[in-house]
Amino acid sequence: MYGLNQQVDLSFLSDRKLLQVCVGEFQVILRFDGDTTITLECAFGYTPKSGQKLLGVPSSQNSAACLLGLVGLQVMHVNNLGNGNLEIVLTNRDRVEIYDSNADTESYQISSPRGMIIV
Repeated sequence: MYGLNQQVDLSFLSDRKLLQVCVGEFQVILRFDGDTTITLECAFGYTPKSGQKLLGVPSSQNSAACLLGLVGLQVMHVNNLGNGNLEIVLTNRDRVEIYDSNADTESYQISSPRGMIIV
């Protein structure tokens, strides 16, 4: 809905450690150290370093299960893929893609001490 400017600096997510994956009825929350969270209300993808991408949506709690194995890992870097889509690469080389997939509502929010980014 809101999109994400390609110029937005997301480097503050680098080196953040994933502490929790919280699964709700319509949300998945990635809680990192440094008082940083990413709340997903959109489609997402998970690609392990070994291969096949899995696609998920927060309303399917089973799809969020693939993210549980990432707890304890750190973010190596974040790529702004354009059109509001992000790719998070973790220290084990697994990737999480977050898609701006909701045309009429918010897709995800990034909250940190720097403020809130709503996409």
